[in-house]
Amino acid sequence: LHEAGGETNESGVTSVRGTIYRVASLGADARAEVIDGSVEVRNGLGRVALEAGTGTVFSTGSAPTAPTPLLAPPVLAELPSSLRLAQKPPSFPAVPGAAAYRQQYAGDANFDLPLSDLRTEDTLLHIPALTAGDYFLRVRAIDSLGLEGRDTVRALRLQQLLPAPDACAPADG
Repeated sequence: LHEAGGETNESGVTSVRGTIYRVASLGADARAEVIDGSVEVRNGLGRVALEAGTGTVFSTGSAPTAPTPLLAPPVLAELPSSLRLAQKPPSFPAVPGAAAYRQQYAGDANFDLPLSDLRTEDTLLHIPALTAGDYFLRVRAIDSLGLEGRDTVRALRLQQLLPAPDACAPADG
């Protein structure tokens, strides 16, 4: 928190419990999405109460928009649980209302250390340059306002392609 006069002085800490939400900012534009619980978003031009499954966009020059329902999670159940690296990657079904998708890969189900974060406009899996191993894939749909919907997480095993066998018979000549 900042005091008058431009000096920085930490005067408190704020914490949240029992609420899962995302906030993102890019320049003057921002968005907030609530997954579980509730959050109030306000600026000098207005305020909005967000409940679970809703989001808002706002900027320095505009009030937060009315709560907008977040998009449903993508369905990844039909994807194979194991993929060979360098093979053509599969697609997942499009989410109605989606303008884009966020695909993230991590080595753990909590995504504490994400390995890849990609925004794409198609439903093709975009597998980053990873070595063979076990990973977790998290995908969410993004609407035309830029609000990111609910997540789907799926375990995924990446396997190396087997090398081509050497010819051993018949003998040369």
